[in-house]
Amino acid sequence: MSVHALLDFHLVTPVMVTGPTGGDPNSEITLPYLPGSAIRGAFVARYLGTHAGEDSDDLASDPDFSRLFLNGGVRYLNAYLLQDGVRTLPAPASWLKIKDSDVNSNSVRVYDQAVQPYRGEEQLKPLNGSFFIDRSTYMPGGPERHVAIHIARSNRQRPSDRDSTVFRYDSLAPGQTFRAIVLADNPADLETLQAALPDGSEITMGRSHRAGYGLVRVSWSEGDKEWDDGDEDVIWSEYVSASDPPEDRLLVTLLSDCLIREPESGAYAADLLSLLPLKPHEVIDAFADLRVVGGFNRKWNLPLSQGLAIAAGSVFVYPYSDALAGKLAELETTGIGERIVEGFGRIAVNWHAQAEFDLYKSEPGKIKLEPIMDGNLEGESLRLAETMAQRLTAEDIERKLTERLSELKIATDRTRPSNSQLSRLRIVVKQDLRTALEARAQGQDDCTLAHLRTYLDKDRLRKPARDQLRRARIADGSLLAWLQRLVDDSAYVWQALNFDLGKIHKIGSVQARLTNADAVYYSARLIDAVCRQATKVGQKSAEAEFNKEGARG
Repeated sequence: MSVHALLDFHLVTPVMVTGPTGGDPNSEITLPYLPGSAIRGAFVARYLGTHAGEDSDDLASDPDFSRLFLNGGVRYLNAYLLQDGVRTLPAPASWLKIKDSDVNSNSVRVYDQAVQPYRGEEQLKPLNGSFFIDRSTYMPGGPERHVAIHIARSNRQRPSDRDSTVFRYDSLAPGQTFRAIVLADNPADLETLQAALPDGSEITMGRSHRAGYGLVRVSWSEGDKEWDDGDEDVIWSEYVSASDPPEDRLLVTLLSDCLIREPESGAYAADLLSLLPLKPHEVIDAFADLRVVGGFNRKWNLPLSQGLAIAAGSVFVYPYSDALAGKLAELETTGIGERIVEGFGRIAVNWHAQAEFDLYKSEPGKIKLEPIMDGNLEGESLRLAETMAQRLTAEDIERKLTERLSELKIATDRTRPSNSQLSRLRIVVKQDLRTALEARAQGQDDCTLAHLRTYLDKDRLRKPARDQLRRARIADGSLLAWLQRLVDDSAYVWQALNFDLGKIHKIGSVQARLTNADAVYYSARLIDAVCRQATKVGQKSAEAEFNKEGARG
């Protein structure tokens, strides 16, 4: 007899759990779920924390460790998005829609090719990336994403175009909840796991923890029923079977990726035939995708060997027979293929049986979560909380800076300052930028736009230059007045960026702190960026005028 428990992961910050990718080398895209391997890894970390005095090289010979994490006595199923109180599942690959039929509509007509081929003339497309909630609703595109731009530098205190790399993180957005299922052959093992990771615990998952990613809060809930293979009246399943399944066929749908090897060659298979009492010519139809899967061994600090898996959502249609139905019922309980401990190889039999039906879109449901932390943090925990709060706040400011630069521009009419004047202004501002960077690195707060203040001094700035800055228009006022206000009031930059100081991030009792040096830093960057934009406009105007004169000649 097996038992199960539901384990919910509430995302406090964005979470980035990646798989092998072959796309843009400067982009990282998360998986649309929390894989069972990451969930098992979180429990392993807790187990090692409570057995710190033991030799980790001997853990494989530890019967408790093997039963909990290695030999399949406990299976950690993928955590899929929890929507409307339901654990969503990947949409079957046999579900197709008429191309663009769901544009500007909250519903879509779905045709299940595994049940009956579509006879119309319209072009059909799969529900790529979608997750199925129940018989009438689905999540187009899957969970909500959080996209952020980051810059990697060899020296963070001295920005330079030469040693800077821009990259993008496409992660799972905070505020969402993902539900995993933990299956155990021994009820006592579930109690052990629940004690290791009790309700309300906060853990980190995925990558880039120091950049403010990966903080999740866990909570447990009891399963509906025990899974007893010997009693047909007491059965638990990941899904609800179709009420009127076809009598002449069996539809097998993968609820997670599946790794199966051919017995003769050892190569990864693209079907399930090596596990079933069936010949290749007996297969009625198949709607399968393949994807590369991998992993990471933290013990050896090395990636796992990659494999070619049959993707979740793949559908195989087989002729009905009692022998095949019995075999599939057995495999549905245990899982199929390799790495079943990590949630691979989950299948559903006759999960869907309607030839066509309507699905309605469901919007992501998000809740605001604040990390639960002891107010008396110290040591590494305190430093980590401070780093996370500071970086999350910095990320928000960077986003505001990008948004404002698309709106805040020096007027491009005849009042625009000359490029030489703008270049001089940028040289001065970059001196203040370097000063602010040094002050931030040393934790100093007595920082101002001193160089810009000196440059704008009415006794030093020549009248032609001052007149240019006075005539130039920005933010419904003169450029000179705007610059002077940033010099006189360092906190004005937050108003200029439309940044709400009331939304500074807080991790438990640790709140991000914005210093005067931060204000000077962002003021200098804002001024420099605005002048750079205006300079480019001037260069284009000069080139256009030059080309016009050349055409006349």
